[in-house]
Amino acid sequence: MNDYYAELGVDETAGVDEIKRAYRSLAKQYHPDRNQSETAHSRFVSIAEAYAVLSDSAQRRAYDQKRQGIPLDDSLARMAEAFAKAQQAARARAEAEYRVQRQRWEEKQAEEATWGKITDLTARIGLILTLLLVVDYFGAVPSPPATILQKQKFLDKDLYLLTTSDNTYVVNAEEALYVPSGWILEETSSLLLSQQLSLEAYSPYSSEPRTPLRGPANLYRPFFIFPLAMAICCLGAMMRARFPHPIQGLLFAIGAWTSFGLSVLAWGVFG
Repeated sequence: MNDYYAELGVDETAGVDEIKRAYRSLAKQYHPDRNQSETAHSRFVSIAEAYAVLSDSAQRRAYDQKRQGIPLDDSLARMAEAFAKAQQAARARAEAEYRVQRQRWEEKQAEEATWGKITDLTARIGLILTLLLVVDYFGAVPSPPATILQKQKFLDKDLYLLTTSDNTYVVNAEEALYVPSGWILEETSSLLLSQQLSLEAYSPYSSEPRTPLRGPANLYRPFFIFPLAMAICCLGAMMRARFPHPIQGLLFAIGAWTSFGLSVLAWGVFG
């Protein structure tokens, strides 16, 4: 005969509230979501069965008399018979509850595994794009020096157009104001996307310091922080996808792509 008091870790004199607290604590400990050991199933069922009996005053009284070996009269015999049926019903309910909880846990694990794969794939693609941006940025290519043939104000904005034989550059008027026609322009562009990284002007007739010129914003200037944030988020997403809660990894991936989107948006708006 099972010792229900021992199952719940309470004394025979324990009250209903103490029995309830003990049951809740043990049920959490052996719940399928938290405990996947081989003995968790049987312990969960035994705990639920013990609680079903001890939380019912009539069943508990019959159980105590049967446990103490007290002879049963007709009324107690009928109570004992009812207790036996209730005991079987309690075990059946506990088994059913465990199966339901186990099924929910398995569905949750399958869902998280799917999200983990999506997160991991998204993060890998994002990381590859980030690496391409790194190669693009650090593989900068300087263009051949070109002579400024013409300088003119650009519409009504505080910008100037500097025209060479090969290209036309839009630059900030504050710096271009002191750059006359006839000076030399040297541009450094990114390797793959041809984004302007730097533009300098200098006089071919003197050794004065070069004048840096600012052009329109692009993918790297002044929004270089977005590709960096994208790399960090992608790495975080790949790591989180391997942990029990890959939904957090998905948030990292969303952050990565948001960073990339903001960078492209800034490129289109300010470029």
